Amino acid sequence: LPAPQWFAVHRIDSKAIVRIDGEIGLTGATAGELLAVIGDAAEVYITINSIGGDSNAGIEIHDGLAGRNVTVEIIGHCYSAATTIALAGSEIKMRRDAVLMIHKAQLFVFGSAEFLDCGARLLRRLNARLHRLIALRTGQPAAVVADWLSRDSYFSADEAMAAGLVHVITEVGPAPQTGAEAESASMPGQTEDEALFYSLLRAMGPIN
Repeated sequence: LPAPQWFAVHRIDSKAIVRIDGEIGLTGATAGELLAVIGDAAEVYITINSIGGDSNAGIEIHDGLAGRNVTVEIIGHCYSAATTIALAGSEIKMRRDAVLMIHKAQLFVFGSAEFLDCGARLLRRLNARLHRLIALRTGQPAAVVADWLSRDSYFSADEAMAAGLVHVITEVGPAPQTGAEAESASMPGQTEDEALFYSLLRAMGPIN
């Protein structure tokens, strides 16, 4: 059976609409393949509902989005590597009922003592990078960020806002639809991805 896909991307001119769910970078496509599909899009809108995945993949995607106008909306779970990606956002939104979690990167290694030492060095470098990234984005003291990363630290939307991890809290209820919007939203035969695509288009406004 083919591995499940953990992202979907729609491109319209210089905009990319991305959905991230599932386990990031652990099955199916790689982080590099996601960035290749996003391509040269200058404006990126990302929705995240993911329990995390490969920490290196999260860092790779975060870095690949640098310098773009990135809007992130957390719509469910945003754990571990998913939070790393979310922090690439120029604006980070979080739904009222969503949950965010950060912790140190973890690694499962089987092999010789030398191989285990190599894995430990990799983890120390990766965790130092995560610490700097979170401290820079939140403005929190280094000791506070270190405490967050010392365990699985969960944040409600209000807690994430107070911590500086997100910028905006959005409400769960859908906005009222009228006219053409209501008609497009109820088109028969529309797939889940297509419905999400058109709803995100409406949220982004007119394309210039």
